[in-house]
Amino acid sequence: CELEVLSTAASQLFESTVMLDDQAVIDLLTALRDVSTKATRQLSSSGSSSSSSAQLMVAPGQPSARLFALGRLVDVVLHNVPRMLLLWPLMVDHLQEVVESPQPTVRASALEAFDRALAGALTAASRVPQPANSS
Repeated sequence: CELEVLSTAASQLFESTVMLDDQAVIDLLTALRDVSTKATRQLSSSGSSSSSSAQLMVAPGQPSARLFALGRLVDVVLHNVPRMLLLWPLMVDHLQEVVESPQPTVRASALEAFDRALAGALTAASRVPQPANSS
């Protein structure tokens, strides 16, 4: 029960980034990127053995807490779709770095994060009203 409360609070924290100004969101993304970079470097330096791959997963298909910042970086971008043009390059640059990891599970997490971001962006774009055809 306590874990659910903490998870909900964390989600609300990242959802509330829509109320921040542009620079504050950029600063948050930069901080998440720094944490993610440090975590992925540590994971990559641990080698590519099956035991290190197993450490990255808490359950099949679920990345460990070590990749938390990567997922939250994407969450912040998706919660701030109106600022997509400003935030997208920051996210994509980081995902390009992560996908170069020697650790297959880290690379897979980066690709899954990109897939989620792209699907979210396309879904949001499909909801934007199109201007009436003036012909």
